[in-house]
Amino acid sequence: MDVRSPRVITLLVCFTLAVTAVRGDAQSARPTFPERPVLTLSPRTLPDREITSLLRTLDALVEAPGSSGTWGTRAEAPLSEFVRQVQSAVLTDAQEARILAHLDAMAGRHAADAAVINRSRTAVRLLRVGKQAPDIAAADLDGRDLSLRQYRGRVVLLMFSAEWCAICRTQEPYERFLLEQYKNWPFAIVSVESGESRESVKRVKSSAKLGYSSWWDPALNDHAGPIATAWNVTGFPRTFLLDSKGVIRFVDVRDEDLLKGVRQLLNEVD
Repeated sequence: MDVRSPRVITLLVCFTLAVTAVRGDAQSARPTFPERPVLTLSPRTLPDREITSLLRTLDALVEAPGSSGTWGTRAEAPLSEFVRQVQSAVLTDAQEARILAHLDAMAGRHAADAAVINRSRTAVRLLRVGKQAPDIAAADLDGRDLSLRQYRGRVVLLMFSAEWCAICRTQEPYERFLLEQYKNWPFAIVSVESGESRESVKRVKSSAKLGYSSWWDPALNDHAGPIATAWNVTGFPRTFLLDSKGVIRFVDVRDEDLLKGVRQLLNEVD
């Protein structure tokens, strides 16, 4: 038989295609593992009913009778906790407007303590997830000018810390890991520090092998320093994780969530 005849060639082609199809079916039937899930960290959303509950709780706490001090002094802690609840969440424009209107009404009822409420209002309006972080321009621990804006283009972990803060010390291993893991990446840690003195804070950081830059923000008359006050920070530690465009993406993430959030934002950098 002449293998070059058109009939034989056609039969060979059909046989080859049939064998290929059988092999393909066998391979497609072979069991495979599913793709590994991509685990992402996402800020929570607040349903309207939860905002209603938070506002009612806030009103009950700030209007509760107090044994001593001014209304503003007694209201400062509940207001701070309320802000922490909403700062780390994604709010719609309508939800933000509702909260701000509620705080405005509160300020109208307590005009003498409006400054305390206005700090909370500023935090809700400017210092929460999805907002462009305002600049910080002040002296660092060595007295040199330092600006948050100079870190634009990098993922930034902004921390508010204090020399005497025990919880702050628990985050130091994570900070060291991040500094080493991403030393060649567009990433930076910068902190706002309070304590007995610049030198004592520098000793704490040196002992912990934390070489990032820090602003000096000493407390004044038992009140938070000017930077912490501007950012409505009344307790330590407080963290803000910024993306490379300077937008606040996560608030108060710690431990493994902090590691996950940093890597997630670094993966977004162009």
